[in-house]
Amino acid sequence: MHQKIGNVDKLAAALAALLSSVYVVDFITTPTPLSAVLMACALAFIPALLFLHRNVPWMAALNLGILGVWALVCLIAFPANLGVPPQLIVAPWVIFSAARTESSLVVRNIFIACLAGSLLSPAMWKVADIGRVEYRGLIDAPLMLLVHWLIALTALLLGQAVKSRKEAQLAQVMRERERERTLIAAEIHDVLAHSLTLIRMQAAAGMAVPSTANDALTTIHSVAGEGIAEVRSIIHALGNNGISAPESANLDDLFQRFREQGLEITASVADLSTTSPITQLAAYRIITESLTNALKHQRPPISADITANTEPRGISITCTTHGDSASTSAHGGFRLVGLSERCAALGGTLTHNFAHKHATITAWFPKEQP
Repeated sequence: MHQKIGNVDKLAAALAALLSSVYVVDFITTPTPLSAVLMACALAFIPALLFLHRNVPWMAALNLGILGVWALVCLIAFPANLGVPPQLIVAPWVIFSAARTESSLVVRNIFIACLAGSLLSPAMWKVADIGRVEYRGLIDAPLMLLVHWLIALTALLLGQAVKSRKEAQLAQVMRERERERTLIAAEIHDVLAHSLTLIRMQAAAGMAVPSTANDALTTIHSVAGEGIAEVRSIIHALGNNGISAPESANLDDLFQRFREQGLEITASVADLSTTSPITQLAAYRIITESLTNALKHQRPPISADITANTEPRGISITCTTHGDSASTSAHGGFRLVGLSERCAALGGTLTHNFAHKHATITAWFPKEQP
C-alpha cells in the first residue's frame, strides 16, 4: 500500500535524526569500526522511517534489518557501548504503522518477526562481571521477554484501533455519499416527473381546444422554465453542502399550478419555515407527487385534501385525492417506493392506501435532520 509521507512519519524521522546526532558525535570523538557502524545505522533509520508508508512491507523489512544489525553491534560492543539503544522503539513503531494501514497477512508477518527478534534484543543481555556479558537468567529472561511482547502487542492493538476508526469514518462517508446520490436522483426525477406531467396536460388541452393553445403554450413555457431552474439548483448543490429547498418550492404556488390543471384543492398547511431545508423539501416533494399522481392516474373531476401539521418532534402530512381511477395498481409504482425511501432516510415513515376513487398518502418525519 503506497501512501504519501504523513506528519507522523516526518516526526519519527525527525526523532531518528535527533538520536543519530549522539552517534555521530560518538564517532567523531571515538572513531572505531563499531562506532562507525552504529552511526551508519542511526543515519539509515532517518529515510527508512520517513518513507515507511510509501511501501510498508519493504520499508518495514528494511527498518527491522537495520535494527537487527544495530542489535548485533550493540552486543559486540557490550559493555563499552551507549547502553540499551532507544532505537529499539523502532520495532513497536513498525508494528503500529503496519497495523493501521496494511492487510492482516502483512501485519501478522511483521508481528511474528518482531516477537522472534526480541529474543536477541540487547535488553535481553546483561553485564555479569566486568568485561563479561551473558544472557539473562531463567527468571529475568522470561520477564524481559514478556515486556517486549507486551509492548509489541500494545502497538498492534493501537494500530488496529486506528485502522478500525478510519474504516468506520470512511464507511460513514460512503454512506453519506450514497444517501446524497439517492437524494439527488430522486430530486431530479421528481422535478422532471412533475414538470413533464403538467406540460403533457397542457399540451393535451391545447390540442383538444385550439382556442386555448396560446394559454397552454404560456403555461408550458413557465413550467419548463421552473423545471430547468430546479434541476440547475440540484446540480449546483453537488458542489456545495447538500441539497436545500429550491426557491420555487412554495406550496401556495404549487397549489395554484395544479388548480390551473383543474384540481380542486383544499389545503391546511402549518408553517414549515422553522424546520430544516431538507425537511421542507421532503414535504414539498410528497405533496407534489401526490397531486401529480392524481393528474396521471385519476379522471376528472379530481379534488384533493392536503394537511401538514407540526408536532413536538416531527411533521405529519396527509394527502387524499378523490376521482375515478383508471388503474388502482398504477399508484403503487416506482415513485412511491422512492418517497418511502426518502422518508426512511430522514428517520420517518410513509404509507399509502388506494381505493377505487380515493388515494391517500400519509407521511411522518422528524423536524430536524442530523
